[in-house]
Amino acid sequence: MIKLRYIRAKKEWDIPVFRRYQIDRTERHKYVDLSPGSKISGVPQYMFQNIIVDYPKKRGKNTLSLYLGHPDSVLLDTGHILVAYPKGHCTGETVLKESPDGGKTWSLPFGGLPESFRHTIETPTLYKLDFRNGEQKLILINGRPDRGKALPGDGFDVSLSVSKDKKTGFCDGKVWSFHENIFGSQAIREEYRAPKGEWPAFVAMASLTRLKEKGVFADKWMGLFHMESPFRLYKTILTFDINGQTQWTKPQRLLPEAYWKKESALCFCEPEVVRSPDGKELALLIRTNAKKSFSQVCFSTDEGLTWTPPQDLSRELTGERHKAEYDRLSGKLVITFRDVDWYKGHDFDPRYSFSRGWVAWVGEYSDLHKGAMGSGGFTILLSRTYNLFFPIRRGEANADTGYAGLTIDSKGHIVAISYGRFSRRIAHTYIIAKRFTVSAAARALPGNRPCADGIRFPTKNDSNKKVHSL
Repeated sequence: MIKLRYIRAKKEWDIPVFRRYQIDRTERHKYVDLSPGSKISGVPQYMFQNIIVDYPKKRGKNTLSLYLGHPDSVLLDTGHILVAYPKGHCTGETVLKESPDGGKTWSLPFGGLPESFRHTIETPTLYKLDFRNGEQKLILINGRPDRGKALPGDGFDVSLSVSKDKKTGFCDGKVWSFHENIFGSQAIREEYRAPKGEWPAFVAMASLTRLKEKGVFADKWMGLFHMESPFRLYKTILTFDINGQTQWTKPQRLLPEAYWKKESALCFCEPEVVRSPDGKELALLIRTNAKKSFSQVCFSTDEGLTWTPPQDLSRELTGERHKAEYDRLSGKLVITFRDVDWYKGHDFDPRYSFSRGWVAWVGEYSDLHKGAMGSGGFTILLSRTYNLFFPIRRGEANADTGYAGLTIDSKGHIVAISYGRFSRRIAHTYIIAKRFTVSAAARALPGNRPCADGIRFPTKNDSNKKVHSL
């Protein structure tokens, strides 16, 4: 039973004007709620726990200025999980931490990092690069997007780690290089120097995909990012010279000109690339920031040289900042993202969009081909998020969440890491980890729904000016 807490507003304009919009919750798709407090028999209790990765310290009495967000993570061959996130909303110092035990506990922030980590600008992305000769590198990338006249776009910054664990000989991510600016005004190498504002790279690299040559993986990676005003997707190819230094091709438009009008109208951004189980096809999952359509998907059978026309993903896969990994134990595809939907009867009207928060979808790669009417798999609500100054409607969540790191080990243990306000009582965002397995989440399906249809919300004419707050 859900207890409702009522808040009496001091003034009329403190009340959000809730109308009788319904959340379209049909029975054609299955949901599992792993938020703390959920009670589902037969499911391990650890799956309902929010494990604190980092929690901002108070600066006097003011906690509203504190913000931790937008993490990314990678599973090292040592078995440790490395996570990176910024101290700020897409800006501020990049923090590194690690977990030696599958996300159960987390270290203190890494010390001894180069000074450049204190001056990063945007969301960090983190990848492990394996080479044909058995070598391995870790790469951390921060975009320098356009933040107005005071901070014009300035390419992206790259840091590498090749330090190795003494016991295993694998990369441990303990030692990092000073960030090098690429395609910006601060680039040290002249071939990568560009005027400020020429390459305002947002979420670089939203994906970094190892490419094949003649059916065999090469020491070559396709990096994708986007630019805004207008929205455009770009790609650059990463290779390394004989000295181990990064080599980047000049960014070029990812999609052909025939798709540019749709790309701009729907505001394509934050692309994620998933390789098919047989390794022959790439799927490009695209956020549509205009919220005038479902998320989009394109397919390529020539390692990203050409792409099929953008088509709708299903409603269940519509969201923002998709991150995908395969569970090798079950063979299922797991995708975590920020959910986006619309009130019943108002599809594709951005004025009536809402979010259920941070979710993970579990299904088959073939489900990506099914289009808008396709269905399959199930969705996990990983943890509810709450608003600070105003109540939230049942079935909705604070949308400031969902950028996530996702790792899955060989035994099927999944660790997803994101940020958000996961408590009603806490004013600021913080970082948590969720641990679960596909098989255990699937056992939670029967009879479990995080919300129901037909919920009536107060209107401005209701007496006593009461509103629901979960």
